[in-house]
Amino acid sequence: MNTLLDALRHLGLLRGVLEVLRKVGLLKVTFTAYQKVIALEFRRRAKGHGGLEQANGLPLPPADMMVLVAGSPDRNWFLQCGVINDN
Repeated sequence: MNTLLDALRHLGLLRGVLEVLRKVGLLKVTFTAYQKVIALEFRRRAKGHGGLEQANGLPLPPADMMVLVAGSPDRNWFLQCGVINDN
């Protein structure tokens, strides 16, 4: 999925594609689907790496919620965003 975005960006087409999606009313739906794909791919890769993740003894939200909040399912990025926003 990121490869497609990188290719569109490299060709200078990303803004145009996003504008067309906005005009036809599909930008929000497309972005939500993109977020779900990122979270699902993260879960697929992380499968078998244990159960509920924790940071400082507190449970972390599922990958799809991390994507909604921090834009990435990466736990380290999620925690760094929390520290940055706390300051």
